[in-house]
Amino acid sequence: MYGILMDLLLGSMAGYGVHHYRNYWLHRPQRFMDATFFDGTLYQAGATDIIMREARDASAPTVICFPGFMENQHYFLELYQDANVEFIALNNADYFSGLYAKSTFTPDWNDANPHAVATIEHDAHLLCQVIENLATRDEIILHGHSRGGAVILELARQRPDLAERVTALLEAPLLPKARPAPRLERFARYGGLYVFPLYLGAMSKLPTHRMITERSHYPLTPRKRELLAGSARLPKRYSTALRNMLNIRDWQSSRDFDLYPRFKEVRIVLPEKDDVLCRTAMRWSAEQGSNVRIIETRDTNHFISLEQPHTMRAALGLV
Repeated sequence: MYGILMDLLLGSMAGYGVHHYRNYWLHRPQRFMDATFFDGTLYQAGATDIIMREARDASAPTVICFPGFMENQHYFLELYQDANVEFIALNNADYFSGLYAKSTFTPDWNDANPHAVATIEHDAHLLCQVIENLATRDEIILHGHSRGGAVILELARQRPDLAERVTALLEAPLLPKARPAPRLERFARYGGLYVFPLYLGAMSKLPTHRMITERSHYPLTPRKRELLAGSARLPKRYSTALRNMLNIRDWQSSRDFDLYPRFKEVRIVLPEKDDVLCRTAMRWSAEQGSNVRIIETRDTNHFISLEQPHTMRAALGLV
């Protein structure tokens, strides 16, 4: 009996220690030392950084970008570096952008966001404000990757009057009634959400660029390796990333296909395979929209802008 009691006591102490260490990583503010110069304007709107660069001529469209989960605006920088567009990119709320600019402003049009930080709803509310206050061209394209695609679709629920004016370009997107890739579904089902802060803490300390190989992340490009290796350092606190994940699950189950026809046009760019989101469910959801044009790609895997920039430029109509 004494041995059983000691085992229970030691097990409880170990469990408490793991829980305490997990909460330490969950709420610990992260540090981000990298800084990249952006040749444009930086707006700091509450918990979100927004960057903007003017187009070379008056006929160019406005392209507004929103990155995916565990990404920031760097995902789009090379794709639009030389593009003749009015380029605007929002960051995920409570993420580091790692950017600085000569001109930095706090916009006076940024109101009190009624939605919680780290939710798709929060980011969509700010996207609506950006369209109304920063975009200056008649033609507007919204480019969202992964979770960023859901942010764009959520805009149509909050402001259908804005959605009917714009084209949505959704790259390997998070869609209504779709789901994660099977591997990630199993991760979430069997305790993965609980240990997620510990996983991120470990990834932030390990030499992850050596762990990202062609075999594990095919097709691999230098830019893709660079961004994936630094992804664990982007949330300002891991509680934000965990809220992102929980909200993604709720949003996918609660939103329906009626969001698609609210846009002027929807283009959905599908990867050939997807290790992050379920491609089969993604395509099925896309097929429910009468105004959705599905663009198939080859030799791609979720991060199409990093794997095949020319494919995304063609989808945008920039080539």
